Amino acid sequence: MAGKQNEKRHEKRHEKRKSAKSEKSEKPAKAGKRSDGGGDGARPSLRELLRVPPGERPDLRLLDSSGTPGGPAGKAAGLAATALLAQPLASLQERLYAASTAGDRRRVLLVLQGTDTSGKGGTVKHWKFNLGDIAERSLWPAYQEAYELALERCSTDAAPWYVVPADRKWFRNWAISIPLLEHLEEIDPRYPKGDFDVEECRRQLLEG
Repeated sequence: MAGKQNEKRHEKRHEKRKSAKSEKSEKPAKAGKRSDGGGDGARPSLRELLRVPPGERPDLRLLDSSGTPGGPAGKAAGLAATALLAQPLASLQERLYAASTAGDRRRVLLVLQGTDTSGKGGTVKHWKFNLGDIAERSLWPAYQEAYELALERCSTDAAPWYVVPADRKWFRNWAISIPLLEHLEEIDPRYPKGDFDVEECRRQLLEG
């Protein structure tokens, strides 16, 4: 129930944001790719549900850290969905690196920010408990205020920030992977053209 309430709260925030931007034109989504803008009556995308609007200060106390807004229907489905993202993410990452060797300067910077025990470490490796985390709990209100201020000032159109509920590891990993995949798809990195004769290389290999 808490997850559904959280998703409805996110959708209401999206509707307010959409009405405020009704006069702005949007580029049509590419075929085969997820749509961020959506159409009238369409459900908001995950990026819209989680994104911190530029210049808007989020109230982190109102966010359900165990919610799964826009997510798969349960843990098993979430794990399966995340597994399916591994191959396209690996392919796009490889293409982005290959493009950089030919002078493409486009980059993706993924910053995982959160207080201790928020799950940022577990997203990329196994997280280990530290006794100091217990004492740090007393500073929680101050940390929340600092994060709210940072999100308000740092989230921009060029460098968006997203608030991801992290109590459910399967949702956290899926929700981080989706925006990363979509941003890489929008960059659409390409392998550089070879500076050698492929057919000649093949001939030499066959003759050798």
